[in-house]
Amino acid sequence: MQSQISEISPVLVEVSVQVPWPDVEKAIEGNYVQLGRTAKVKGFRPGKVPRNVLKQLFGARVKQDVISNLVEAGLGRAVQQHNLAVVQVTPLEAMPELKQGEPLAFKAKLEVRPKIESVDIDGIQLTRQALNVSDDDVNQVIERMRQQNAEVKAVEPARSVGETDIVACDYQVSIEGTPRPDLSATDRDIDLSGTILPELKAGLVGKSVGDKAQIEVKFPSENGGEFAGKAGTFDLEVKAVKEKILPTVDDEFAKDLEYASLDELKQKTRAKLEETAKDRIEGELRDQLIDKLVEKNPLELPPSLVQQQHQAMLQEYVRMLRMTGQAPRGQENILETMRADAEKRVRAALLLGAVARLKEIKLDPKDVDARLTEMADRSGKHVAKLRAELQGEQREMLESQVLEEKLLEYLLGQATITESAT
Repeated sequence: MQSQISEISPVLVEVSVQVPWPDVEKAIEGNYVQLGRTAKVKGFRPGKVPRNVLKQLFGARVKQDVISNLVEAGLGRAVQQHNLAVVQVTPLEAMPELKQGEPLAFKAKLEVRPKIESVDIDGIQLTRQALNVSDDDVNQVIERMRQQNAEVKAVEPARSVGETDIVACDYQVSIEGTPRPDLSATDRDIDLSGTILPELKAGLVGKSVGDKAQIEVKFPSENGGEFAGKAGTFDLEVKAVKEKILPTVDDEFAKDLEYASLDELKQKTRAKLEETAKDRIEGELRDQLIDKLVEKNPLELPPSLVQQQHQAMLQEYVRMLRMTGQAPRGQENILETMRADAEKRVRAALLLGAVARLKEIKLDPKDVDARLTEMADRSGKHVAKLRAELQGEQREMLESQVLEEKLLEYLLGQATITESAT
């Protein structure tokens, strides 16, 4: 078999293949021998069907099978011979013809990964944000704990609805003038200190038990779900007014939350906030690094890799919508942004792979064991059990993640990082 390649672009090559007639003839003969063993033809015993009868009955199928098999094998050998990193094989415009005594010749276009001979990582400058958790941040978290542990009871003596009350209501809802019985509720609690539509809160404050009201609202354009930007009407009746009795923030409050004292509650709350902030800062630093790496190394991308990544991101987006019950919004903008993100991810993955190859950075089994130990400590599982559970695709994903982090750590070590003062 002979093959040649011609580069159409950094990610597309054309392969020309010629399979010599003796190889074609051998493939034809082998096909007829196999067919002769299995073919069932009326009037002949199995394995005794004459060749001329087989050709008459199955000749067209034999030709088609031989051509298909030789094309597949020929492309496979050409890929090995020329060391091509194939992403996708473009279907042949037309299958070749079998001609007596002539080589089987065909051409195919292959989408390939670009050859990356070097990656520019010099002069990358990054800024790490300052770790800054204030007393106010700690107090806000503790206040949320306080709200979550509040005692709720009916207002006595009776009074009108206040800014932070909980109001039990019966209501019916219309969207853009169309009744929506599915949104109606009976004796539903509405927490005015929570996140609710401002018009709804304003319409309830000052009402008393038994009062009825029709409140016009406007759903926000952002994060408004299927009602984004639409007008709605709530026809409601106040059934009960409740108030929150908030606990005092002291040592007893902390003990109720299983802390030794208020000081320990504050210290551990601060530690958790700092840990979360540190993870966010380091994540942002890595994002900066990827942006700079991609910017410094322009690269043509295989379209099918981008499409696969885009499709995976789209499926994840749809799964998230189903889990949260949200409706798609700003579909065109989301798809456009998602496409750009897919291109960035593919470009980054190709460049990181090239860095690993050029700098001979490899996955060390000890790195994976260390990660498994961390995961076991967090989950409370025995590391041996966790190792047994993570097999196949899950194990591959873990190894890819560990290697990627190792590459990013290497690149961060080559970059100049400035610490932000604020």
